[in-house]
Amino acid sequence: MDVVNRKPACEYYDSVTSGILYEIRNIHDALALEQSVNTIQQNSDAFMFWGVRFSDYSPVERKKSIVTVSWLAHLLLNYSPVASAFARILQAYGELVTIRTRREIDGTVSYSSSAIVLAVVNPAEAREILIEPGYASNDYVRIYLLSAVAHRDKMTWRNVEYEIGPVEEVRFRGQLMYRTALCRRLIE
Repeated sequence: MDVVNRKPACEYYDSVTSGILYEIRNIHDALALEQSVNTIQQNSDAFMFWGVRFSDYSPVERKKSIVTVSWLAHLLLNYSPVASAFARILQAYGELVTIRTRREIDGTVSYSSSAIVLAVVNPAEAREILIEPGYASNDYVRIYLLSAVAHRDKMTWRNVEYEIGPVEEVRFRGQLMYRTALCRRLIE
């Protein structure tokens, strides 16, 4: 893991580290822990094998791993969801959106398999939009979410695909509360 850029350092990602890093993430980055748990739950069959690839969760080898399953069981048994005011807002007013993470390797752009997360989606305000040629003000939305997203990732909301703009992290007393970004509809 590239901890400076908060991205995978390579395509290979050993799922067992999700369980091993549980306590560290729980203390230092509860939102990353929540995203890890959501990813594991959405792809639970793929995580039973030794060594899954980060991009599509397919196993490196078709051998089931008791160590991986044990660490992931430890994670899921000890996990408790983020209990913040914003998490309660998401539960009450959030909508399901699909996020696909952008990856660029040797000039080739690809997107990871999709992750479904909760987000509050609002029409963008005119004062925050720099409208580009070919777009109208209703082609922009602002999202508020807990999950980690990055600039130029893709989001699908109500069957419309958007490109995520620069992401802002909102913190209170040093603790990350939520993330927000302006998103532009992709013209086909």
